[in-house]
Amino acid sequence: MATYFLDSSVVIKRYQIEIGSSWVSAIIEAGHSILISPITATEVVAALARQGKASAVAKARAEVAIHHFQHDCDIFYRVIEAKAEIFTNSIALAETGMLRGCDAIQLSAALFVQNLLLPFDDRGLIFVAADDELVSAAIRYGLQTDNPNHYL
Repeated sequence: MATYFLDSSVVIKRYQIEIGSSWVSAIIEAGHSILISPITATEVVAALARQGKASAVAKARAEVAIHHFQHDCDIFYRVIEAKAEIFTNSIALAETGMLRGCDAIQLSAALFVQNLLLPFDDRGLIFVAADDELVSAAIRYGLQTDNPNHYL
């Protein structure tokens, strides 16, 4: 089985239907090791909660989606520990890669995990983002990548 690092733009696809949603659910349910950063939980819940502001029906859907996400956190996702090194390195990534703040944190977290994995698994991890700019940055730093927007 592969090790995947999913950024927030990918995880959200499991809880709202959009391009790549089926692919995301398939890799999550296939038994792969799925890693997410601590910031992903905040970003996913915030996005879903904001969508719930539109109406009572939207609020009910958002509450169900948030509950589903929290349940999946217990079953499918491994949230990596928020190490100071991740945040320190994200500053350099934001500057040199001209990435948005949260994207720099996501990439820094993936690189941190990649460095831990390589001595034990030369395949490393697959960094997955639904953002071509972030995927390009991950490639520049030597990560294997994928983008769910390339799948229906």
